[in-house]
Amino acid sequence: MLTNTRRTFSQTVALTALALYTGSGLSLSKETDGSNSGESSTGWPTYRGTAGRTGAPTDNGPAPSVATTWKMDLDGGMVTAEPVVAAGTLYLAVTTNNSPSQSHGYIAAYDPDTGEQQWMRDDLPAVNTPTVAARTLYVATNVSPESDSEDSGLIALDTQTGETIWKREDHVAWANPIVVDDRVYTVKEHWTEDPGSSVQALDATTGDTIWQTDDVQGEVCYANGTVFTTDGTALNAADGTVTWSVADNDLGGQYAIQAASNELVYGVVQEGDSNQSVVQARSQDDGSVLWSSPTGTSGFWAGRLTVGDEYVFFRTTSNGSNAIQALNAKTGEEAWIYEADIELTSDLTVADGVLHAGGRTDPASELGDAVIVALSAGAGERKWCYTFGQWDLDEYGPASNAPIIADNKIFTATYPKGSTLDYQYTEYGDLYVLGCSDD
Repeated sequence: MLTNTRRTFSQTVALTALALYTGSGLSLSKETDGSNSGESSTGWPTYRGTAGRTGAPTDNGPAPSVATTWKMDLDGGMVTAEPVVAAGTLYLAVTTNNSPSQSHGYIAAYDPDTGEQQWMRDDLPAVNTPTVAARTLYVATNVSPESDSEDSGLIALDTQTGETIWKREDHVAWANPIVVDDRVYTVKEHWTEDPGSSVQALDATTGDTIWQTDDVQGEVCYANGTVFTTDGTALNAADGTVTWSVADNDLGGQYAIQAASNELVYGVVQEGDSNQSVVQARSQDDGSVLWSSPTGTSGFWAGRLTVGDEYVFFRTTSNGSNAIQALNAKTGEEAWIYEADIELTSDLTVADGVLHAGGRTDPASELGDAVIVALSAGAGERKWCYTFGQWDLDEYGPASNAPIIADNKIFTATYPKGSTLDYQYTEYGDLYVLGCSDD
């Protein structure tokens, strides 16, 4: 159903992807890839902002005097999806129910300055972060194989009206897509009832498969005519042939490539008996390791690297506190560590020399309010800190998800990090838009 009025959603919802989300993140140097032609683009048109998945947009954030411009109750949650801003429009992909048997959500378009709704599609299952290119919104659904949803798959919508242009229903699960030169690159994911995974290049206009490479999995990023996957595979974007692949027998996890920038790809692997998490930089041409640096953490890694302003940024711990570490993107040498007095809860974003991180004000408990802290990317010195978000929930305070930078604003959704009650992740979800204060 296509509608311009918001409906009332069920408050008894479940978010199955919650268990996989921890909110840690990495940020890298300013990206040279966009989501349409491989070049830089303004706004935040795709997951992590660029086709290289760097978390480093070309837009600037608000000045040090920050205030809430507007906010809205999502009637759902965005713990697994980012806001998208492109061509003067804000797009939200919100989950309202994602239990094993049911999946519901909506996609809506808004004026980013006022929050006025332009259109809404509320006849969809739960969805991931969309990608915008050439007046089309590409979105992959986020459902389990047992779901009763009949609309799961990969869907292309008209950005002006929300109407369906084409739909791929032959597979249930697709990874977040990227669009470069009129092709959609994504991964058909493995499910029990739909076995096997493959990277696919689709015609952006029709959705038809141009090429398919099997037995490759994970998320995708793109740079310089090559598609890279998080399991450590590089494919020729023209025909899908494998140009190189990381032998993962000695690597724990599937995050060998997370971002592409400056002729390098960056990822996180586990090494040794202690499963120490290590950041690695590899050549885009042949996959050779150019440098490795420990993260200070071990075990399962669920965050993102952010690459920008000649650094790689990631969340870690230091002296028992939440911390952010910066490495030189070319050499891997430590540049600085920032010990935070807040609980860090989001992926990181770097824009115009400023690193932004979302969090919660009370690191000693799961209470407090949402907060965004901004650091100088080169030195790790705090530039400003802005606290916002309150709700009537006794056990958990609002935590800020990834700060999305576009049009001199920050777009971020809040969620009750740490809650073991799945329905709370859709009952308590708000969107905040932060801009420059009049003061």
